[in-house]
Amino acid sequence: MDEESESIVLGTLLAVSGGLMDAYSYILRGQVFANAQTGNILFLGIYLCSGQWREVIHYLFPVAGFTAGIFISELMHLSRLHPVHWKQTILLAEAFLLLLVPFIPLDLFANSLTSFVCGMQVQTFRKLRGHPFATTMCIGNLRSGTVS
Repeated sequence: MDEESESIVLGTLLAVSGGLMDAYSYILRGQVFANAQTGNILFLGIYLCSGQWREVIHYLFPVAGFTAGIFISELMHLSRLHPVHWKQTILLAEAFLLLLVPFIPLDLFANSLTSFVCGMQVQTFRKLRGHPFATTMCIGNLRSGTVS
């Protein structure tokens, strides 16, 4: 599975899905980034310093969801208790969770769940043909691609 999980086709599909998750959460779910946690942390800091607590929570939950996704992905990787390859389990979990998101009425929870999925994805799929690759972000890929 590791060779397949580093394929150009899968990397491209995951990168597109990462962009779509960011576009969805930003445009339709209250201007929160599902993937671009740097943007969320920036807004979080601005609202924290200005004492706008409702907005702090608006950005804090997706950051926490992203972090939890990384943590769960790493636990699944280390557990080795899977009947199929752990990366396939992550992909199935991502698909299932993303199917639920449109039915969640509260943006806070929908964004947190989407960010959770993004955290799992960025932790699980970290290479493309042996090179570092982040399927949910662009800046590191631009740097790595330029260097390579």
